Amino acid sequence: MITSIFTSIIAYISTNIDDIFVIMILLAQAAKGAKGQLIAGHFLGVGIVTAISMLGAFGLQNLPLKYVGILGLVPIGLGIKAWLDHKKGADDDDAPDAKGVSLLSMAMITLGNGADNVGVYIPLFTGFTGMERIGAVVVFAVLTALWAFFANSLAEFPKVKTAVGKYKHIVIPAVFILLGVYIILDSGLLG
Repeated sequence: MITSIFTSIIAYISTNIDDIFVIMILLAQAAKGAKGQLIAGHFLGVGIVTAISMLGAFGLQNLPLKYVGILGLVPIGLGIKAWLDHKKGADDDDAPDAKGVSLLSMAMITLGNGADNVGVYIPLFTGFTGMERIGAVVVFAVLTALWAFFANSLAEFPKVKTAVGKYKHIVIPAVFILLGVYIILDSGLLG
């Protein structure tokens, strides 16, 4: 059981290192009420990725994982919307921010960014016993909470908050669009 817990920790960290930066950027400029929605959306997305992986481990190997790449259109759409909103004449105080990212859209972003997670978790869960799978789910939940804590802590640094606030009309659309492109390319949808 100790080996499976350690393996689950390594699998989570290696597949979610990019998420901490996306969450940090969104939290850095989110209103206090929106932070809870972003974090809850991330938890929901990680839960869905884990559930899909469990289903895959239980024999649904025919799940066309490359089609998860279609979810890359969600962050691309959010990025384009944020950029267009800024171009419509919004000043720096009204620049795009996380208010356009709801619980559901954050879950979709996490899910779309989780194609590599599914590719790692299915073989991992296939080799685990039932108790080890339960342990992995607990590990993932704890690490998701730690990810949110670390992302929020980084987002609260004055220099990060200032930089994101000053350049959010560039950073937020760019991060969303690049994340969406990465999700599509990484999924193998186009290949």
